[in-house]
Amino acid sequence: MGLSEFISEFDYISEIDLKEINNSEFDYIDTAINFNENLKIDFESEKEYFKDTMPNEMDVNRVVTEYAKVLFETNGKPIKCNTHYYLGSGGEKIVFL
Repeated sequence: MGLSEFISEFDYISEIDLKEINNSEFDYIDTAINFNENLKIDFESEKEYFKDTMPNEMDVNRVVTEYAKVLFETNGKPIKCNTHYYLGSGGEKIVFL
């Protein structure tokens, strides 16, 4: 993907308070995840997964300063994996790339 995929419009919906949760069990994460060899993922047969290298950080001139390998479920379903931590609130479980 090029940088054109990172231009978007969005609407403010709400704010939520997140708590960092340390975790040693498999759990469902509602966001894309940083894909690395140490991460344990339970690939479920009814889901479609996609992995890509994407820009992770840009400077003020939109020059990419960091790339990340990212895994996501193509239909927006949560990914069952064993992360060391996630941020959660009200059923939402997210990780930052």
